[in-house]
Formats: sequence, structure tokens, C-alpha cells
Amino acid sequence: RWPLVYVVGTDRDSGALRAQLFDAELAPLGRPQTLSDSPSSTPSVAIWTQGKRAAVMFTRDRGRERGELWATALDCE
Repeated sequence: RWPLVYVVGTDRDSGALRAQLFDAELAPLGRPQTLSDSPSSTPSVAIWTQGKRAAVMFTRDRGRERGELWATALDCE
């Protein structure tokens, strides 16, 4: 399985950070999952996988000098 994390939209007010899983032939598995409906304009993203487990860590912009680190687990079954 392959995880893909991407940003949809052009700004943080109308954008979303999404994840999609693919099988070995790169066919989508299920629907994309919205991880954040308010990503920063240039989010930092890290993906970790091991076996059938995956985690995504990403930043969310909370103002001029403040940001948050978020994480979520993905079900790769």
C-alpha cells in the first residue's frame, strides 16, 4: 500500500490537507480522508509507515508567530 498526502485548494480558508491510500497497482483504496480543513499555506508533512500501520504528522498555521503540530493514524487494512 502507498499513502499519498496532498493539499487541495489555494489558501488556508478554502484548502484541505488530504490523504489517499493506494494498492500495489496504484489503484485508490477507498475515498480520500481529510486530515485538516485548515492547513497552513505551506504545511510541513511527514509520513511514517510500518507494515499495515501509517501515521501522518503535519503543521497547522495559527497566526503570525504560532503553529501547531498535528498527527493522525491511517488504517491501511
